[in-house]
Amino acid sequence: GGSYSSDLVKGRCTHLVAINTTSSKYAHASKWEGVCVVDKGWLQACIEEGQRVDEAEFPVEGSAQFARRRDSTQKKENSSAEATQDFETIAGQLVPWDNPYMLNTRLYLHDFEDNSNEALRVQRIVRHAGAG
Repeated sequence: GGSYSSDLVKGRCTHLVAINTTSSKYAHASKWEGVCVVDKGWLQACIEEGQRVDEAEFPVEGSAQFARRRDSTQKKENSSAEATQDFETIAGQLVPWDNPYMLNTRLYLHDFEDNSNEALRVQRIVRHAGAG
């Protein structure tokens, strides 16, 4: 199933979940073939839709892709209501155990504080979405 990696390793990690573009990890991963660099909103969208969604829809703030997508993203956010439930709760309700849509996905969380509540929640969600 899906897993969390404490190290960003070329050839092992499939995704870098990043908050900004200011580190060497972002610089390297964005050049590596086979690694998608996404904003943390990508993970929430996967959970809400019950499938792995298009990574191109979730560029990291500060990236060239972010600048191009900013207007269309703002329109989407303005047209849809914010979810009031915690996305960990939503993940538990929406992910059927026989549909591991994050299968073979290995994430590295960039700029999340080690053992912060947010990082631990994301790890639990990824494991749940990748269980199979």
